[in-house]
Amino acid sequence: MLRESDKRRTPAAEFSRRFRLACDESAHVPPKHDGRYVYIIEEYKRRTNEKFAPESVRKWHEGIAMPRPAKIAILAEILGCNAVWLQTGHGDRNEPMLASHDSISTFLDEKSSKSSETAVIPIPLRPGLTIEVRDVPSDLTLGEAKKIANVILAYASVD
Repeated sequence: MLRESDKRRTPAAEFSRRFRLACDESAHVPPKHDGRYVYIIEEYKRRTNEKFAPESVRKWHEGIAMPRPAKIAILAEILGCNAVWLQTGHGDRNEPMLASHDSISTFLDEKSSKSSETAVIPIPLRPGLTIEVRDVPSDLTLGEAKKIANVILAYASVD
């Protein structure tokens, strides 16, 4: 059994603090005792056509459990925050994320040269650290982009 002081340091407890903060600061999410869990579940289902139990949201809210990285990305969209920040606490909570297929297509169109079928995309992570994603096809689909994001989120969660 975890002591109370140890519970505060678990990844689930740290996620819970960020999750509650994002919920509290979102203009769309109701207060905790006024439909918050239902709102999150309904929004998630609307966006993904998947459903989960209110018990899951309660466990995230209380720091007992943590959602998988793929769910965190959708939760971040619902809460209007950065998925990396929500999962890890790193980065800027309000840093904009690419949210739609149109945004991805526009971004790739701007970054690709007209003579090339692929793009090299520089991604600034924090001051002094930029990575490049290479060989990104100009016809990248939203599903493919999500697969890439999930791999990166999974890599970021490895200690």
